Amino acid sequence: MEWWAEAVSTAVYLINRSTNTERSGVTPYQVSFKVKPEMEHLRVFGSPGYAHIDDVKRTKLESKSFRCMFLGYAENAKGYRVYDLDEAKVKVSRSVKLDEREVGGIYDTHSSQHGTVIHMTKDGDEAIVPIDEERRPIEDEPMEAVEEPAQDVEMDEVEPEQEVLPLPPSERSAAPGLELTAYHPPPQAFQDDRLVFHPEPERSRRSQQPVFLLENGDDDDEGHETEGSDGPPSPKRPRIDENGHIAEAVLAYVARIVDGADPPATYAQAMASDEAAAWRDAMDAELLSHERNGTWTLVPRGTDTRSIGSRWVFAKKRDEHGRVIRYKTRLVATGFKQKYGVDFFETYSPVANMNSNRVVLAVCVADAYVMEQLDADTAFLNSDLTDRVCMEVPYGIENAANYVCQLNKAIYGLKQAACVWNKTIHRVFVRNGFKSCDADQCVYVKRSRNGYVYVCLYVDDMIIAAKTSGEIREVKNALKNAFKMKDLGAATFILGMEIDHDTDAGTLMTKQTRYIDDVVERFGQQSAKPVDNPCASGMKLSKTQSPGTVEDRAEMQSRPYRSLIGCLLYITTCIRPDIAYLVTQLSRCLENPGLQHWRAAIRVLRYLKTTREHGIVYQGCDDVTVEAFTDADWGSNIDDRRSVSGVMVMVGNAPVVFKSKFQRTVALSSAEAEYMALSICLQEVLWTRVMMKDMGKEQNAGYHARTKHVDIRHHFIRENVERETVKVGYFDTKHQLADMLTKALGTKMLKYLRDASGIKEKVTV
Repeated sequence: MEWWAEAVSTAVYLINRSTNTERSGVTPYQVSFKVKPEMEHLRVFGSPGYAHIDDVKRTKLESKSFRCMFLGYAENAKGYRVYDLDEAKVKVSRSVKLDEREVGGIYDTHSSQHGTVIHMTKDGDEAIVPIDEERRPIEDEPMEAVEEPAQDVEMDEVEPEQEVLPLPPSERSAAPGLELTAYHPPPQAFQDDRLVFHPEPERSRRSQQPVFLLENGDDDDEGHETEGSDGPPSPKRPRIDENGHIAEAVLAYVARIVDGADPPATYAQAMASDEAAAWRDAMDAELLSHERNGTWTLVPRGTDTRSIGSRWVFAKKRDEHGRVIRYKTRLVATGFKQKYGVDFFETYSPVANMNSNRVVLAVCVADAYVMEQLDADTAFLNSDLTDRVCMEVPYGIENAANYVCQLNKAIYGLKQAACVWNKTIHRVFVRNGFKSCDADQCVYVKRSRNGYVYVCLYVDDMIIAAKTSGEIREVKNALKNAFKMKDLGAATFILGMEIDHDTDAGTLMTKQTRYIDDVVERFGQQSAKPVDNPCASGMKLSKTQSPGTVEDRAEMQSRPYRSLIGCLLYITTCIRPDIAYLVTQLSRCLENPGLQHWRAAIRVLRYLKTTREHGIVYQGCDDVTVEAFTDADWGSNIDDRRSVSGVMVMVGNAPVVFKSKFQRTVALSSAEAEYMALSICLQEVLWTRVMMKDMGKEQNAGYHARTKHVDIRHHFIRENVERETVKVGYFDTKHQLADMLTKALGTKMLKYLRDASGIKEKVTV
């Protein structure tokens, strides 16, 4: 009975791909999706084997695979569900090697004398490689990794491994007299093609309260057990080419975390709540908006009509002070049921990144520009949909039995919605004389009679900056003629950041006071004693501090380490370079964090609580120049002796780009480490110059290159120095702003460099 749920889930998956007497020669999958299912990836349940460990999750000397048992097919990832025999965990792996002859039962060992190596490709297909007939020890056979294109990340982020913990023995078996029902995981990835014959029961929303260790008091290692809720998932920096919903996801997360009470999860809960009238009004407004917009056309359901579902999403929109300003509902399609090549083809949609946002703010403050905010109302619904997609009639619409909604507009939830919207609004900007920047496609520039007009686009939110309010009004009117827009006035709050623009003093400050307060409350640190330094004296972090036994790992699983690191990474990326070094160190231990890592992360949170009012201060200046600082700490990583590069680029005395990351290769000398750091810094400087050139602030041509070897870095740096693209100078440690990005500093030096970098508590004249 230990793997009953897994067996039932796999059986359902196989039944949906098998013919039956009701439909001769046709599978339920084929009835649902009008295509024959692929069978090459099917494997024998319970087969022993080995699963590959990605290169980023191990060192060169560590094992490349782990012993496992095949359990089924993943729904939330493109891979297989396997049981890690060493760690006693269920994991998802895309590259596994199975010996299907050792399972026993009805499997005919003579019908197939070969095992198989299964490599799940990036597109979800499998490459099947036969194994020799001879029964060689599996552990002696080489395991090849699935190669993926390398991507640059700001903070040495490590993509968390997906894993599911097995239930305790007491919960694995059903109680006497209870009926067992099929296990239905969330439909996603390549298994969302399952045909469901009965409606899935609604999940209960019981709040689980894990118990985890929280430090509260002095700087020693003592702590006490405190109950706390893990809450919603932490924001993390996703890859920009996945769905293009970065800004929207961040906004949704911030709306959830600042909410005192959870909004209803379903239509039934909303109608049963005390705020039912407010939610009903919001739903009526949403449906009216769809009707006026012509979002869909009701058409009779055909015998071969393929349709996806829909659901209501509820949220309370708040201002920068946390006050509810609007009850918001949104009808979304269950886009996870869409099939590539059937009802969608393209999903890519860019968003303005934080570095671009900071460059725009620095330039606008320096030139005394006015900045206002605009929000597109039901933005995606303004985009015409070219793909044929049908959706079930949503709750709230009556007398529509035997009908489906044929979508005319890109409703929220569709995989292609963000892509179609971005193309639509891009055409409007171009039609009104704007040009997207080469350095960032979501920053638009237009020459005006008083200088320039800038627009930073975050999906459906945007900041408009110009020399006068009249020029901003012209842009708003042009957008209002094309879309239904909400005029939010002066820019005060976007992407979880509070904006304090003092036009009289010529300063602007971005901070995250409320977000930090909510994270502090979420992790139970309201009464924790303040600390002036995120890093304790003499603290060294290493992967050797990770738990080495199953018992120790189980103890750490009760602590939401990943969630905390996600919050810290988000704060770092937005406004806090002073914690970048330590958060980078902590993010390397996501796979197997230890108690010391947890305590170090809690200390960073306590430091943020102490400095909650600090943020980036932008000040007006006569000459906007680019100044950069770079430093390297040679061989500082005690795990593999890689050096740390620290980079900080300043525009108008405010940081616009800051990085703390481990170098890709081991430097043989401190000079080599400095060269590597300098080349990274130079790339960021040249990108900043290209960005400012697009904004009309720089005329020199920019050059951007990826380098790998020291000699290439040397020529890259020397060439740009000789061309006088940049000037290289020496700064002593006291004035080296990047020093805090490469190592833990004393409190006095940290405060000095923090203030010198423009990270201050309040705006000063």
